[in-house]
This record gives sequence, structure tokens and C-alpha cells, in this order.
Amino acid sequence: MKYDAKNVVITITPKNTKHKKFNWTGFAPGTMVEFGQDSDDVQRFVDAQGNGDFAVQNDKSGHVNIHGSQLTGSNKKIAALRGEEFAIVVETPEEKISASNAMFTKMPDGSLGNDLTPRDWNMLCTDFKHEFK
Repeated sequence: MKYDAKNVVITITPKNTKHKKFNWTGFAPGTMVEFGQDSDDVQRFVDAQGNGDFAVQNDKSGHVNIHGSQLTGSNKKIAALRGEEFAIVVETPEEKISASNAMFTKMPDGSLGNDLTPRDWNMLCTDFKHEFK
């Protein structure tokens, strides 16, 4: 099996029906997308005598960061979702990252000059899931 970046599909599904579902196109060179769960699934507690227990943590928050191209039309589509919730799915033949409740934190920083600069869209999720197929 080999990895191919062309097989990465990122789908944004707005909860507000005035906006349409779209697949992200146009990425910055290098890393296209980063993701992660923000909290551990369990915490360990050990008392002074060495007795230990685990507590399951129900915090399923996470984040997805898309490194978009300065010129991609996806910038305009996601910017229209400012202040609104949406679902996001990042999928490859081997993995699936998803959240049904996501929002982006702020408009991306940028610069203008002789080069194209990435537009980094940082999204927070309340129900982050990461699975291997």
C-alpha cells in the first residue's frame, strides 16, 4: 500500500441550509491538514500508598487545521461560515477524521507580496473522532 495525497478528501457540510456542502480544493505546499484530539481518553490517579485507578474522560474535543492555498475558492466558501457550525470529514483510504460540530476560530492570517502564502483555517470540534479503516 502507498500513500497518495490526491486521495485525501475534506468535506465541509454546513448546518445552515443556505450554504452548500463542498469538498475542499487548493492546498498550501507540504502539509495539507493537521488534526488531533485535545484531551486524553483516561486519567490515572495514584494515591500516596501507590494504589491506582483510572477515570474515563468524556471530553471528545479536538481540532482540524487546513492549510489552504491563498488562491483557492474554498477560502470564500469557508469564510461564509463565520460564526456558524458545520460538520467536517477528512478521509483517506486508510483513515477517517470527523466531527459533526465544528467552527473555525478566526479568519486566517496572511501576507501579500511576491509569493503565495498559506491560509491556515483552524477549526475546533466538540465531537472529534479519528478511526483507522
